[in-house]
Amino acid sequence: MRVLVLGANGRLGRRVLAALHEAGHDATAVVRGADRVVDDDTVVGDPCDPAFLASVLPGHDAVISTLGPRLPTRGASAVYPRSGAALARALPAAGVRRVLVTSSGLLFPPQTWWSGLLARALPAIVSGCRELEAHLTGADVDWTIVRTDFLTDGDELDCRVGTGVFPRGGGAVSRAAVARVLVEHLDAPGGQRLGVCGPAA
Repeated sequence: MRVLVLGANGRLGRRVLAALHEAGHDATAVVRGADRVVDDDTVVGDPCDPAFLASVLPGHDAVISTLGPRLPTRGASAVYPRSGAALARALPAAGVRRVLVTSSGLLFPPQTWWSGLLARALPAIVSGCRELEAHLTGADVDWTIVRTDFLTDGDELDCRVGTGVFPRGGGAVSRAAVARVLVEHLDAPGGQRLGVCGPAA
């Protein structure tokens, strides 16, 4: 498959590019500035601009978006709904249906007092991810939403994946493991929310 990767210069995006190449797929990286180019197959533009996305989507089979804020502020978290709205418009216009995005495990019902407290402490993340998901689930696209626990920079590939639920106990998960889950689900049926967390303690 040929996959357009949004957020490709981020820590998770780079892991996704590596996982795609390892699996034999072709990838086009989307970055916001020329100083962020990651490889020869990179295009520069605003991933939240539907016109830009519609111009680069033709010829691709799927999109993987790892866009997210560097800080959990309301302004930074706006990247979630803005990118979701752009994808919901651009994908049908370009005739590309398959899209996989990362979201927050905080949208699942809290399993512990700590997870409930965290969701209340990070309202911008929760509301931003909720809007992102609403844009995609309401669009004529074949979506998969990957809700993750806290991400780490380790190389561990072990993780737990729940369909429609967050595996009990939660736990931080490596970006490498999340990247592998995204790539492995490229050919999976859409319409799924996956909960991804680290191995059980």
